[in-house]
Amino acid sequence: MTYAQVVHLLEGYAKQLGMSFWHGRRSESGINYDEPFPQLHLFLMSDVVGATVIRRSIGLGFFGKDEEAGTSDQMLTIQDDMDQLSQQFISMLEGTADVQIVGDVSRMTTVRRGAHVGTGYYVDFTLNSIRTIC
Repeated sequence: MTYAQVVHLLEGYAKQLGMSFWHGRRSESGINYDEPFPQLHLFLMSDVVGATVIRRSIGLGFFGKDEEAGTSDQMLTIQDDMDQLSQQFISMLEGTADVQIVGDVSRMTTVRRGAHVGTGYYVDFTLNSIRTIC
């Protein structure tokens, strides 16, 4: 799969879960309250091209809308929602014939601050896909 094909695959799964999807410059700019929540941010990925497989390092941010003045209990609720969404997303990927998650999936709770606040999970994993251009 090409880079764009992987991006579109991830975007399709995000939309199936009711998430808005961000990648590239939009994802690097921060949380945008003008876009629907929850938000899935795909961060720039590196890859290794083998003879038949492309191995990509995927980094995703699952963010729910938070407030700077929010309570710890509100934050915990958002984190729990993003925990569940991230697990559903990974399950969808694991059921895809065109790609394979290699090894374990790492997850970490996170808060992303900028002009606005997003709370959720940062998820990273290695994804293998078949090399289509030889």
